[in-house]
Amino acid sequence: MFDRLRLSADSPTHAAWLATLLENLMASANAPSGPPPASKAFIAALPRPKSLAPDATCPICTEPLDEKDSDARSLPCGHTFDRECVVPWLELRNTCPMCRLELPTDAPPKPPTPDPAQFVTTRYHVDSDDGEDDVYGMYG
Repeated sequence: MFDRLRLSADSPTHAAWLATLLENLMASANAPSGPPPASKAFIAALPRPKSLAPDATCPICTEPLDEKDSDARSLPCGHTFDRECVVPWLELRNTCPMCRLELPTDAPPKPPTPDPAQFVTTRYHVDSDDGEDDVYGMYG
């Protein structure tokens, strides 16, 4: 396969294709992966829960949550956490730690992912005399 790529790099079309492929591979390797952090304004405005079950615990640290605890915070999905547990999570990603509900972010929208099909070219030569296809261009 690599010999074929090396040989086809002599063609300007294939050289451009290989350059584009390498650029895309390098860009995707250097791109941050995973969701972006939650918005700073969203984190600052996290509401306290209106009510808690008597046996409520923080799903991250498993410490009991009580209504008098001013550090408990609720997300729009209804999951409640200790502020000390959920804020570090939200500073790294904009999802609920339990259900992965996507939350507001300050990050710019991701650029669209290129369609791999745009980089694939296939050449078929059909010889109508014998009915066999020259898939690899071996017979001129």
